[in-house]
Amino acid sequence: DIRNEVEARGRFEHNGLYAGNEQKRFRCAARACTLGEKGNLYPCNSKICELCETIRCGFQPHLDRKRRIPLNSAGIRLGAGIYTTRTSSKADEYAVNRHDPNSTVKAMFVCRVVIGKPYETMVENTRFRRPPMGYDSVVGIPGQWSEFTDDEYVVYDPDAIRAAYLIVYETRSHEW
Repeated sequence: DIRNEVEARGRFEHNGLYAGNEQKRFRCAARACTLGEKGNLYPCNSKICELCETIRCGFQPHLDRKRRIPLNSAGIRLGAGIYTTRTSSKADEYAVNRHDPNSTVKAMFVCRVVIGKPYETMVENTRFRRPPMGYDSVVGIPGQWSEFTDDEYVVYDPDAIRAAYLIVYETRSHEW
């Protein structure tokens, strides 16, 4: 498996890290159903529900869609990959409810991500389709001179990420 391959190259456990430098990261996906609301515990089959698609199929369908986006489009700051963050508020920005834009219920994944040796950058590069040679992932690092306000961890292999937990939470009403 990919975690063991990355571990064999990087020997992360030797440095006190998890195998493959696996880390937990947040990720949201568009929801087009009521999963998590009013006792609904079952994923839907809607073609536009990326949340349930991820539960059923993993991240490959998402990656396939990303790879069809033109290179300089919005949403691919670090290329066609699978984006996560250590910042739940950053992930929450992508917790879209397609079935009801006024719904205050949202869903967020906690994912196990094989980070391996990350290529760190403060500059966007929409052309990435894989990490640079010698690296296992790409990380947008926030900072004073950075184009990133929050960290963004990107893997380009769907086997490097798996949803571990689903958090369903309620936000305040849209009427402040």
